[in-house]
Amino acid sequence: MVQHYAALSAAPLALVIGAAAGWVTEQLHTPLTAVLATVVAVALLAGYGQVVVARPFGRVFPAAALASTIAASRTCVTSDDSISLIELDVLKQNLSRGCPLVADLGGYNYAQQIGTTHFRSRAKDLRWQRLALDYLSGGDTTVVGVRFHRGHGLSKTTAHQIYRWPVLEKARGVSVRRPTTVLAAR
Repeated sequence: MVQHYAALSAAPLALVIGAAAGWVTEQLHTPLTAVLATVVAVALLAGYGQVVVARPFGRVFPAAALASTIAASRTCVTSDDSISLIELDVLKQNLSRGCPLVADLGGYNYAQQIGTTHFRSRAKDLRWQRLALDYLSGGDTTVVGVRFHRGHGLSKTTAHQIYRWPVLEKARGVSVRRPTTVLAAR
């Protein structure tokens, strides 16, 4: 399981809590305060650590179940989450074949809106929908359902097109599909 982003804040949070405990100890100048501040700081950090370790984010990616289907790809393998290309051990192969790599498909939505005054969600951003469809249909095999699906980034029209592509393999909500005709995003 992948750790939640909260794990990234553990070290800075430990520094802040430690500094706060030190400050409280200096301000009150009593041994009891020092012990109490230390106990509170350790308890806060231990509690936070339990939350980070006990609550993994995401789900296990079914690489083993999809590997043989992916191995049959003759051109490029695309995915709605580039990490799955690493998990499936096809990133190097894709790069050697000259396949395009979109490291953060979702991030393009933000990049496309730099300088605009009104933010559009991915599902309502026609340029992003077009980009997603163009990229996902850019090879002979695509892995979808890892990051984006109906109601979570893909418009109904885009999702309908993608989910009409033939399923080659499916495991734990992730599907390997054969891209076919792509219509204009709406």
